[in-house]
Amino acid sequence: MIQKGFYVVSIDYPSTTLNIQEIVGSYFSSQILDHCQNQTIHFVTHSLGGVIVRYYLKTNQIKNLGRVLMLAPPNQGSEIADFLSQFNLLNSFLGPILVQIKTDNSSFVHSLGLPKFEFAIISGDYTLDPISSFIIPGIDDGRVSISNTNLENRKDFLLVKRSHNYIMDAPEVQKAIFTYIKFGRFK
Repeated sequence: MIQKGFYVVSIDYPSTTLNIQEIVGSYFSSQILDHCQNQTIHFVTHSLGGVIVRYYLKTNQIKNLGRVLMLAPPNQGSEIADFLSQFNLLNSFLGPILVQIKTDNSSFVHSLGLPKFEFAIISGDYTLDPISSFIIPGIDDGRVSISNTNLENRKDFLLVKRSHNYIMDAPEVQKAIFTYIKFGRFK
């Protein structure tokens, strides 16, 4: 699909049955190779997609890498994953990724280190889920705290009044995505 002059590829993956390493090996790598050769590759991710791209780029070299933009990523884990992973039934239902995105320092997200590529983050500070927001300390989007989306070496950061599940649909976020890809900053 062509959108605003960009060839757009949406990569879907089974997040409740595979772990992040398996997703990258089974789905992600082949999709990139199939669709994105010999052109600049920019990544725009939502939520877990940011962690998947971080792992992919840590373990794979892309000679034509452009910019990476993460929407509401659990870069330092999610307190909701901490809470839900306490329950065995939910662990089996939600899959192995649940424990990979916990906030403790031994979790998978913390093993990735800081990215060695240019990236920016857009986080939301609005929630439609007061129960989750009660569990999450500080300002959050209903799934992850703003502080846990952040990484210190990001190039730019934008906070919007949007919830986790709908942040990508917001007109101001869509405008910010194209501005960042084009100019390397939000303003």
